[in-house]
Amino acid sequence: MYEKGHIIIADRYTTSNAVYQLSNLKRKEWDFYLEWLCDYEYDKLGLPRPKLVIFLDMPVRKCQELILKRYNGDESKKDLYERDVEKLYKCREAAFYVAKKFGWKIVKCTENNTNCVKSIEDISKDVFKLVMNVIK
Repeated sequence: MYEKGHIIIADRYTTSNAVYQLSNLKRKEWDFYLEWLCDYEYDKLGLPRPKLVIFLDMPVRKCQELILKRYNGDESKKDLYERDVEKLYKCREAAFYVAKKFGWKIVKCTENNTNCVKSIEDISKDVFKLVMNVIK
């Protein structure tokens, strides 16, 4: 379908590898790893480069609140990544770094300068606008 020009939407892709792996590395190694990753996945493996990457940004503290709410306060239901708050902070830092480096679009999932989560409808509208800019 890709080769026929269809639009492909992927939830996580090479971009996820970038974020999660950077969080395991020292900051001075980030650019080297990103160069290696892009060369390997896009050039050597031939995976298509995304025309648009949208990073949905949710502050870690608010994310943790929402997770606990989903699990009715039961911390034991959290998965490996949900439990590791330090890792979540590192991943968020890495995501902002990669977003700036590669021109990803960032959609804030909270209202400006507040801790109030935007509605799903408002977040969807922000995403839709970005997608439509690429499609047109």
